[in-house]
Amino acid sequence: MLGLVPNALEHDRVRQSYDAVAREYGRNFGDELTHKPLDRALLTALIEQTDEDAHIADLGCGPGHVAAWLAERGVPTVGIDLSPGMIEIAREQRRTLSSARSLRSTRSFILRRRS
Repeated sequence: MLGLVPNALEHDRVRQSYDAVAREYGRNFGDELTHKPLDRALLTALIEQTDEDAHIADLGCGPGHVAAWLAERGVPTVGIDLSPGMIEIAREQRRTLSSARSLRSTRSFILRRRS
């Protein structure tokens, strides 16, 4: 294990915190890629290194700006976040990700190291 498996109470606390600030977070960070040429270049390199029919998951997608940027370039993309509030903002602001299949909220993330 990676030691990154917080308990359900911790997940709930994080979820509630992000839900509380989701709208403001979306306003303040929703266009941050516009001002980050290195991030855009790294995402472009990711696209170039990914098989044509592969999907890319944006884990902790927040307001969905990175997932939307990828989807706008034709990459099958899914955005996943602990916060239903963040997913709601992403659906409102990101037309390329508006389908229920493109954006998901989850109750927890469990990361495990393979043996």
